[in-house]
Amino acid sequence: MLLPGASILARAQSGRTAIVAVMVVMRVVEDGEHLCGSAYLKWMLICKPQLLLLVQGGIATPDSRSGRKTYAGPALTRYSASVTLLTMRYRRLSWAIALFLPCVIAGGCRQPDGAWPQDGGEVTNRLSDLQRDLQNVAAGDGEGAKDLADDLAVFAATPEGTAAARTLAGSVSVAVAKRGLNEDALKQLSSNLWKTVASRELSERQVDALKDDMRGTLTSIGVAQSDANAVADRVAQTQKAVSNRTRRWYERY
Repeated sequence: MLLPGASILARAQSGRTAIVAVMVVMRVVEDGEHLCGSAYLKWMLICKPQLLLLVQGGIATPDSRSGRKTYAGPALTRYSASVTLLTMRYRRLSWAIALFLPCVIAGGCRQPDGAWPQDGGEVTNRLSDLQRDLQNVAAGDGEGAKDLADDLAVFAATPEGTAAARTLAGSVSVAVAKRGLNEDALKQLSSNLWKTVASRELSERQVDALKDDMRGTLTSIGVAQSDANAVADRVAQTQKAVSNRTRRWYERY
């Protein structure tokens, strides 16, 4: 009598001993050897006889008169065929899971975006201060660059962040000096500077977006592409200094 498929599959997946049992059965069927002549079977009969006393009607069944063990070839063949079929199906399923699972993980582990800092209240006043500082820098005011660095540094929370914010302000001051800044450019630059220094949980995509915005705003007012790229790189360096977040090993861009 054949064992239920679930029981056979459970034994096929249970570990090394079950795998050895399957190998014994497959070897006997393929080579046509007698069970009593198999070195693997002798080991199984001695160490794990319960694994072979599974098929009624013949495998390791004691003879009531002589006490000798007899073996039923047909029962073994049916049993081995069932184990072989289920093992093949299990292997196919394992390969399918191995190929499909990484795709699911890759699609589900995209680095999530972080929260942008909230505008309003005191922040609104500080943004106005940044716009005034930028306008003074563009007009050639000697104190404009220092004021911009001071007003931008207040958004940092650590000494490292403060130093990075001041360096960023200096780079922007050099880029916009003696250039015409309209209202839109002032708003865009001040907003970008504020988000760069005040954000703590941005994803790498969001940081790249800040870099692109800074680069685009600077080139729109006549800054050379190379100088705009340098300031954009400074944005990324500043974000790295102020951020509390790093990409985890399982996250993708």
